[in-house]
Amino acid sequence: MEILRNIILIIGWPILILGSILFIYQSYNFYKKTQKLALGKLVVLETFGHLLSMYLLGFLSTYIMFINLGKGVIIVLPIFLVWIVVMVIVYQVSKKWEEEAAKINILFYKIKERTEQLLQEKNKLTHIAQNMSTGAILLDNIGQVMFINNEAKNIVGFSSENEEEILGALFQKFSKHKLKERVSRCIAGHPSNLIDVEVDNRIYEIFLRCLIDHKSGSRDIFGHFVWIRDVTEEKLLERTKYKFIAVASHKLRTPLTSIRGFVELLLEDKKGKLNADQKQWLDNINKSSKIMVDLVNKLLKASEIQSVNLKIDLSRVQIDKIIEEIIKKLEPMANNKNCIIKFNFPKDEIINTETDGNLFSHVVESVIRNAIIYSLPERFNDIEVEITNDKSKEYIISVKDRGIGMPEEAKTKIFHKFFRAENALLTDTEEAGISMSAAQVIMKALGGRIWFNSKEGEGTTFYISIPIK
Repeated sequence: MEILRNIILIIGWPILILGSILFIYQSYNFYKKTQKLALGKLVVLETFGHLLSMYLLGFLSTYIMFINLGKGVIIVLPIFLVWIVVMVIVYQVSKKWEEEAAKINILFYKIKERTEQLLQEKNKLTHIAQNMSTGAILLDNIGQVMFINNEAKNIVGFSSENEEEILGALFQKFSKHKLKERVSRCIAGHPSNLIDVEVDNRIYEIFLRCLIDHKSGSRDIFGHFVWIRDVTEEKLLERTKYKFIAVASHKLRTPLTSIRGFVELLLEDKKGKLNADQKQWLDNINKSSKIMVDLVNKLLKASEIQSVNLKIDLSRVQIDKIIEEIIKKLEPMANNKNCIIKFNFPKDEIINTETDGNLFSHVVESVIRNAIIYSLPERFNDIEVEITNDKSKEYIISVKDRGIGMPEEAKTKIFHKFFRAENALLTDTEEAGISMSAAQVIMKALGGRIWFNSKEGEGTTFYISIPIK
């Protein structure tokens, strides 16, 4: 038995030590391959726990064998066999785990790389948002501040770590224009704009928008944006420009009126009889001067509309009557272009509201006039004018033509001042490209909107909305 004990001790302990070294090496490799992740640390801890227990059992078995040889051998042999089996199993398992560790390592690097990219993008967007020239405030669904950029703080006039204080100061600054109430309405789902707001000798534009989740399809509102632009310099430049146009137009109108007056006297043969050629020349001068006078009048009207001094004279007006008068006025012009204007509206309904009748009439006339101008003479053109009621909130006037339509690249510029699309420039017209710009300004002032749908070569439909009051 002593010989058996000695063999067990001589063979068992070296095997235990060598196996332990191999076991530790395998665990360390696994630990490295998992980039010291939690799984690798767990395997290392389990390895050391297993080795510790085996060494304790080994020392205990050796001690028992020296005290009671028979019992020691009986105890040691099963322990030794179990340890060998465990070593083989753990080795095989660790080989499998190494393959999984390699996959985990690749996944870890991908996640780490993507996280770093997202962090870089977040930092870029934060830098852009913080340093853009427009004041930006992001609110959550209950009105708590999530973000305020530097320009918004500059507009308020002080910087604070407490963003709620900055928002309160902003509301105070624009209290006269009820910004706080407008933000509350925006949070309730009713966004709005404040255009040309004058505070402390500065001019601002304020836009309130709901952030809607379009990707999920739920269209839930998940936040609200308040944009504030300081437009003082561009507005002052614009006012100066329109003052110049107004003055220049007045100066031009006087001599042009005189030219037309003298030409009409000559055409009436009041200063001697004219031959046919002379009458033709004078008639051409008269037509050209008339075009110039019309253009000057349009520039004067545009400068009046675009100025901050646009006067709105509210009264109760009947919209269908206004449109009927406009159609009657433009019928001769329509007949010359082979156009028929059709007017549809609810005959059993009183279509009236409180607005500035003259300004509203100017917009509708501009849209119908353009529909006639840009109709195609080789076609038989119907221009359809219709009034509809949008759930008792607003009247919508649509003007549909089958004219030249608008090129895709021109659609974003139609409401720009003095803009005309390339296909419009080919038409024989003296339009200056100011009617739609003026129409948009008027409709904003009246609390309405103007927009359109168009396809080149097929026609355009303009829509004008006016609130029902």
